[in-house]
This record gives sequence, structure tokens and C-alpha cells, in this order.
Amino acid sequence: MTSTPHDWDEHIAELRRRKAEALGQGGPEAVARLHERGKLSARERLEILLDPGSFHEIGLLAQGAIETPGRPRQVINADGVVTGWGEIGGRKVFVAADDGSVMGGAASIMNVEKRFRLRRMAVEQGYPFVGLYEGSAIRFQDSMDAAIMSRIPAFAEVVACQGVIPQVAALLGPCFGRPPIDALFSELVLLVRNTGFVGWSGPTLVKGGIGEAVPLE
Repeated sequence: MTSTPHDWDEHIAELRRRKAEALGQGGPEAVARLHERGKLSARERLEILLDPGSFHEIGLLAQGAIETPGRPRQVINADGVVTGWGEIGGRKVFVAADDGSVMGGAASIMNVEKRFRLRRMAVEQGYPFVGLYEGSAIRFQDSMDAAIMSRIPAFAEVVACQGVIPQVAALLGPCFGRPPIDALFSELVLLVRNTGFVGWSGPTLVKGGIGEAVPLE
């Protein structure tokens, strides 16, 4: 049995739909909220940082999911992080940009696997790694799943980069949990005035854990 071009129409349409959704990040309203707070989206930041036309993305079609008892399963396109490589002044770099328009930049297993894969590639090829951070540690739903957590090698991939390749961390928004630790192992750390913030846990997590409302400061 042979296939015809028409047999692939449905699959191609689905591929284009998924790409468009992933490129749309958290949607126009979420991106607009970032702009109102004086911030850029992950893709806007990459456009400014990298030489025009040099960015090659990997993991665009990767999907995360949030499964909460009693609620419908929620699929997260690109899982809140944009990963790939490009050039700065004609020199190749690997870069991961947290997407603050998707779940506030919170990570899940697919998010972590995307950025760790990128780090391994940077080490293998000997190029710098740049992190544009605006997010938090792994999402609560994933952290309660032992099977998922067993797939995360803690910060082994981050430590493996130290002293092997240059690492740069730009803290561009609220950064809790993972981003501050990534920054500790970086040779250059930038904190943006007024929008960048570093802490171990955010107000929402503190309130959920101990019931105490605390300000961001």
C-alpha cells in the first residue's frame, strides 16, 4: 500500500498548529502582561541578544503537562523554556530563555530535560552557555511524582559545565529555586534593576507551605 500526498495533509496541519501554538508562548494576553511590567518575552529577548537570523531552536514541539486531581489535564507547549543556539558578534553560544508568559516560568520535567540536553551539547562542542532566567524550580505537581523526580539529575549538568565552558546568567524577572543555583555556577551574573529578583521561594509557595503571606521583598 502506497501513501499519497493527501494522506499527510492532516499530519502536516497538526504540525503547523503545534508550531504556531508553541511560538505564541503563553498567548497575547500573557505577553502583554509582561510588557506592562516592563519586561520582554523569551523570544523578544533572544531577538535582541543574538545576531539576526542566527538562532536555531531545539525542543519547540516538546510538551509538558500539569495533572492535578479533579482538574482536566493541561498541556504546556514548549514547556516554558526556549532552547537552542545562535551567534553573538559572529560567535556561537548555546542559550536557554525562561518563558515568563507560561506558568510564570515554572519548570517541569520536560523543561528541565530540554535545558540539560542543551548544556550537554554546549560541553561536547565547547561553546558558552547563556541562561536568560525568569522562573522557578520544578512545578509542585511534578515534584510530588517520584517517577518524574528520579529522571532529574539534580544539578549535575550545571556542575559539569563549571570550569569547562563559560556560563552567563541574566536574572531578568523573579527567580526562585533553580535559577539562583544556576547563577552560582556562572562566571558572569547580571541582575536587572526593578524587574530582576532572586530568592529561594516565592510568596505563593510560602503561603501554600506555612500559610503566611509575605511580600516579594
